[in-house]
Amino acid sequence: MTSDLAARRTSGSAGTRGDDAPTPGVNSAAARTSRDDDGPAPTGGSGPHAGSTARETALRQRVGRFEFAAHSCFACGQLNLAGLRLELHAGGDRCWTDTTLPATFQGWEGITHGGIVSAILDEVMAWSLIGAERLGFTARLEVDFKRPVPVGRAIHAEGWIADRRRRRFDTQAQITDAATGEVLAEARAIYLSAPVEQAAALRGRYDIRRVDEDAE
Repeated sequence: MTSDLAARRTSGSAGTRGDDAPTPGVNSAAARTSRDDDGPAPTGGSGPHAGSTARETALRQRVGRFEFAAHSCFACGQLNLAGLRLELHAGGDRCWTDTTLPATFQGWEGITHGGIVSAILDEVMAWSLIGAERLGFTARLEVDFKRPVPVGRAIHAEGWIADRRRRRFDTQAQITDAATGEVLAEARAIYLSAPVEQAAALRGRYDIRRVDEDAE
């Protein structure tokens, strides 16, 4: 919500998130331009940055079992026309997305910029916390670029919780070629859950609500 997720701090190659209350994983499940969005507050490396508007109130997004107000997060915000607008899905302690990146996000010709690759990995890891109903801030992010991530080709990104200790969540993620399954990039990160008061404020700001039925 991503993210709608909290603000990011970088350590290595990504942003920061916090995690101590319901956590959204990032733009996960059914994101659509006209969708509402009521779920746990943003988590992970990319968080919504824009203020509320009449349009945001009318649109919503969904990730896993949570809905929240549409927002302008670079990674998952459906109001950010210049962003990735990832459609995130969440289940259990995992978050995933399938996308095909346009040349707009390339570095070297035909190859996705490393910062974009890092943002996607950060987003799916951040939103993996939503199953634990926590909002997370990135404390550390490490990325291994295994192979070039091509633009114009379908890719699959998935993040999951590897370990949890109180407010700390250790996560891992991969980006693979959707057709061949080849691993293109891997990441490890640490997220800290937002303190109770901050998490409550984020849930209010993004009107995060839990829905009855499972999204996936």
